[in-house]
Amino acid sequence: KHSTRYVLVIIDDFSRFNRVYLLTQKSQAKAKLLSFINEIKNKIHRLPAYLHSDRGGEFNSTQFRTDIEAMGIVFEQGPANSPQTNSIAERFNQALLTKCRCLLAQSNVPINFWDEAVKYSSLLINNLPSRSLNWNSPVFVSRSMGSKILPPSKPLLYLGPEDYSDAGQFFDPQSHRIVISQDYTPTNLKFDYHSPDSVKKPTTILPYRPPITNPPTRPNTFTTIPLQPSSPNLTSQQQPTPPNLSPPTQEPPDVPIEVTGPEEPTEHQPASVSPASPSHIPIPQKKGYSYVPHYTAAPQNIRSSISRDNILTSSRRNKPATGGNPHSSSTDEDLFLNKDVPFKTALQDPIEAPRWREAMEKEFNSLTSKNTGALVPSPGTDKTIGGMWRLVRKLNEFGEVLKYKARWVCFGNHQEHQVNSFDTYSAVARTESFKVLLSILVNRKYSAYQFNVETAFLYGEMDAPNYVAQVSNYEVPGKEDWVWKLNKYLYGTNQAPQQWKAHLVKMLNLLGLTSKDTDECLFTNHNKTLFLHIHVDDGFIVGESEAMIEDLLTLLNQTYTIKTKKYPTQHLGYTLDWQLDGSIIIHQLDFCTKILEEFNMLSSNSIKTPDPANIHNTVAQTSTPFSKHTMQKAIGMLNYLALHTRPDIMFTTNLLSQFVSKPTMSHWNLVKHLLRYLNGTRGLGLHYTKTQQHESELAIPSHGQPRSNQLLHNQPLRLSLSQ
Repeated sequence: KHSTRYVLVIIDDFSRFNRVYLLTQKSQAKAKLLSFINEIKNKIHRLPAYLHSDRGGEFNSTQFRTDIEAMGIVFEQGPANSPQTNSIAERFNQALLTKCRCLLAQSNVPINFWDEAVKYSSLLINNLPSRSLNWNSPVFVSRSMGSKILPPSKPLLYLGPEDYSDAGQFFDPQSHRIVISQDYTPTNLKFDYHSPDSVKKPTTILPYRPPITNPPTRPNTFTTIPLQPSSPNLTSQQQPTPPNLSPPTQEPPDVPIEVTGPEEPTEHQPASVSPASPSHIPIPQKKGYSYVPHYTAAPQNIRSSISRDNILTSSRRNKPATGGNPHSSSTDEDLFLNKDVPFKTALQDPIEAPRWREAMEKEFNSLTSKNTGALVPSPGTDKTIGGMWRLVRKLNEFGEVLKYKARWVCFGNHQEHQVNSFDTYSAVARTESFKVLLSILVNRKYSAYQFNVETAFLYGEMDAPNYVAQVSNYEVPGKEDWVWKLNKYLYGTNQAPQQWKAHLVKMLNLLGLTSKDTDECLFTNHNKTLFLHIHVDDGFIVGESEAMIEDLLTLLNQTYTIKTKKYPTQHLGYTLDWQLDGSIIIHQLDFCTKILEEFNMLSSNSIKTPDPANIHNTVAQTSTPFSKHTMQKAIGMLNYLALHTRPDIMFTTNLLSQFVSKPTMSHWNLVKHLLRYLNGTRGLGLHYTKTQQHESELAIPSHGQPRSNQLLHNQPLRLSLSQ
């Protein structure tokens, strides 16, 4: 530490970027300065234009001047004893020494470590903003290629693949150049060009078509069947509607989602480029063809002499064909993922606020039209139940917003047991029964339908008096302190699920369906050719023929308002992929992605095995403690995934679950190893295929990389199904 005695400071006049060299003798300054100049020449292929210094003896040698002039550098020297002529260097020396003294004093480091303090002070000056640089740092100004903390990529317009290459061609709107690269990721980024002349191409390649503002709305996935009570002993007695709760004659339709798409192309339209996203740039039309928007439903009356055996059953939108089912439609809507939105946040959004208000209006009209309750003065002895708005965005399996749903939910925790509620237990569907139904469906080539009962809890009969506060934002003027005396149970009340389930069981028993002792939510007919699996208000029907299932749905719609779909793609949190050979693949891609997003592992590198070879030695290693809450949350989510659709991670998850009470960094590194494996195998799941002798084969993966995003047929688990 005592070998260094001097500091050589080199400063860039443009960016104020500095470089310090520690010297043992002043004579080393010439060699260090020449070394720095050669380093610049090697890295950026440029040389300094000027070299300014005081008249120090270390820079006055003839050899040094000769070397500098040979490089074409102008050497400037100020007069002796005139530090003001070298003001940049002198002010920097003062700032450097001040920071060095402060670092040594604050850290209580011995004075012989002054050289380390000088180097760290130089680093601070290079990275701190400066007033002379318009509050930019020297590192930022001097780095022409950008900073490491800035985005490593730039948005480009994809033009197509390069000929005879696996790379793509991209247009840079800033430099007006075409870039050839293989390292790219497609996004939905919009390009805002400064002028229509930003891209100059022939009109036959990039024709312009302006987007329309009011396209037709997408049709509903499910056919809404009106409520037609046929059995008086199953439906509640309709009471006259109070005057202050006048119901509309018809329930308003679902809130549509506006979809923006391109218009039909016009003939002889002049070519230009729009400041829009690449998705609005159309493909050139061939002669004799016309453009069909993506929201246009496929025609249902196509006739041909071609045999049906030669026609694929998959649709042009990569969704299973719906056939001629009168209860279903041609697009997905109600098989969705739900995303809750806070009430205050929803109403503050200027774009979505009108849709949320329309959804709340629809819910309020639905409550009043079904004679849910009567407006009465608040009783003094009974406790009034509060309520709140629950707002949900309904998404399909692709993450697209399909509908805005509002539900007025009561506070069930405000109810008093044996006063406002009695029996509250209600069984829910078992996933094991659902998987067995899939095995039966594949093995016997049965048909499958899904149905949803709208406002199911409103069909439950009251068994105790309940008073609920008026719906927020819909209070009757002059009667704000009045309450609703419920005629039917609302969502959120404790006994609503139990009363709805009792009503449904009576209905199904009258139709000849009985529940099983092993699963109260699984109903079958007498000859075991029709199975109905119910989960709250969602049902899954498997039957020998479509006609049998449609007859049952017709009987159900006489009492309930239902929506149905043939061959659903979402049920009980599973994604169902119906294969052309009759097999079924179920997976939880969305939930797997949610796990990776929760722990910031979505962009991690994937690996091929769920656990390392030395996992038993790793879990036994002593390491620093880790967050107990984070470890328990990760293991809980992974255990749920393993139990339902990913048996390949069961062993690793069970092993790591032994250490959730006292986790360490070694255990968490194993969890991250498992998450990296999931990142590369998010689309894996259970593949149900037909086997001989009335058995259904369930494929379970072994360690290794499966093919084609589905499980390998290793170690089959056979589920015997008796006739």
